[in-house]
Amino acid sequence: HELTALNFLIERDSLLSGAAIHKNHQRIHALLDSVSSARIQNWQGRSGNPLVQEWLAIALISRHNPDPDQRKAAINAWMAAHPGHPPINFTSHDELNVADTTSSQEGSICALLPSTGSYARLSQALSAGMETAAQLTSGPAVKLLQSTGNPSYTAVLFERGVKEGCQIFVGPLLPQDINAVASVRKPSDPPVIALGSDAGVQQPGLYTFSLSRDVAARQIANQGYAAGYRRVYVLYPQDSSGAAIQADFIDTWKKLGGSVAGVATYLPGHSLNGQAQQLLSGTSSTHDFVFLVADSKNANAAVSAIRSINSHIPIFSPALLHGATLPSNAQNLSGIESVDMPWVIQPATTKPQAAALLHTSLPNASDAQWRMAAFGLDAYQLADKILAKQFSQPLKGATGTLHFGKEGRIVRDMEWMEVENGAIVPLPAIPKPGS
Repeated sequence: HELTALNFLIERDSLLSGAAIHKNHQRIHALLDSVSSARIQNWQGRSGNPLVQEWLAIALISRHNPDPDQRKAAINAWMAAHPGHPPINFTSHDELNVADTTSSQEGSICALLPSTGSYARLSQALSAGMETAAQLTSGPAVKLLQSTGNPSYTAVLFERGVKEGCQIFVGPLLPQDINAVASVRKPSDPPVIALGSDAGVQQPGLYTFSLSRDVAARQIANQGYAAGYRRVYVLYPQDSSGAAIQADFIDTWKKLGGSVAGVATYLPGHSLNGQAQQLLSGTSSTHDFVFLVADSKNANAAVSAIRSINSHIPIFSPALLHGATLPSNAQNLSGIESVDMPWVIQPATTKPQAAALLHTSLPNASDAQWRMAAFGLDAYQLADKILAKQFSQPLKGATGTLHFGKEGRIVRDMEWMEVENGAIVPLPAIPKPGS
């Protein structure tokens, strides 16, 4: 089906003109970027269309030659070796490089973000947040460098940005790109704020600003133990995300000295199974709580089941509002506490001026994009602080209160909230045992 779609897009190219051709090329790029090099090589053996063959060949050349000059030479060599192929209707073969900078504006804060697949819209929101922060603070301009998912090219983009005067980089986002940049970055190169759980890389000047829910899990563990809780029951959904979140929580909790009364899984959208019910049916003290991994869609069923077994035990959930809103009927969630970014818990009072500007630049933003815009706002402010070498004072951000921690890790403490009568009620801190 994908090869048929590619053939259709390439065939219709000759029927288009002007901006329509550019739009069609973007669709072709998106399709090719979404498949592996092995798949493209397979298609080379299956397609008899010379135009399709040329697109496939140049797509592979572009992946294998991230440096622009090397890529151009390789494309010209291929064209010379295949004189029978009709030329692709490009003003320049560099148009194949969807990863080039989209703005020639010089700026000292450079966003190095992925531009393909599902990451394109998230990168759009991140860069919009950064540009909004620059506008509100009249700070350094933002220069956008777009990568394609090819780690080698991401490294080339980083080196190009260094030469062009970038003073600090926000991104990369993907682990393989973080590794690629770290491998070429010199001690004298500008700082980098990597946007993601690290890829096992640590070096001076490389900071990690995590976007994942493991931040909330570790916060619940740290603040729960500090508040006086000592034993926990862990419930998480049978999926890879839930497993990773609970693993981060348990690792942090045990290092603090906390004990785990038991761990059980459940199927999202289903009632708790017998194992989970048995886990919660024992006696509990005021120093116990349930660590529940659930999104807003599945939390109702899980909380109702927990309350039917144990009506008083506290339930703490990491980033319950990961979808940014409560379900329409949230009455059964009353009493559940969660941590999440202020941008989501108190949207009316958290950076309202920035929110108004972003509603204009991202009028149809999804929940995920709205969250990423908050990270863009904070990433810009962090970059500004790093450039000014201001590491001691915490930053009240849209995603939480931010601190510069050990080994370049940026610690993010989010706000607590409780659901009462189907509505969100902000809390000043974690509820104390027995409260």
